[in-house]
Amino acid sequence: MAGVALLFLAAYLFRRAPPRPRRAAAEVHLGGEGISAVDSFGSRMHVAWSRLVEVGILTTSDGPWGEDVYVVLKDDNGSHCVVPHSLASEVLKRVLRLPGFDHAKFIVAMGSTSEAKFVCWTGRPGDGQVAAETPPEVELPSG
Repeated sequence: MAGVALLFLAAYLFRRAPPRPRRAAAEVHLGGEGISAVDSFGSRMHVAWSRLVEVGILTTSDGPWGEDVYVVLKDDNGSHCVVPHSLASEVLKRVLRLPGFDHAKFIVAMGSTSEAKFVCWTGRPGDGQVAAETPPEVELPSG
């Protein structure tokens, strides 16, 4: 019985965690064509809205003192753009409007404190074109 418990403990401790981003964006540019980013090593990443096929959230256990949430956008060619949460507010304003975006999964992802990946949206090339449009500014009521 102790052997079985030891096996479960080993499986738990050595389970494969999602890879941490080695090169997340240090600078992000959004436009009608897509998202472009430059990482801290000077490498460029780009995903065109017309080719966007997946939006995910990658979480790590590095918080609260380190970056622990990343938005990952992938296109149909395998290119991706990894944006740390601290730079992702404008990106999120766009992708949260994608048809079929799983807002419930996004909420769960944002509360995660462990190593995990949450795919919040998948589509076909062309489905992500909604993100090309600049979202309207929302005025909150005062008082």
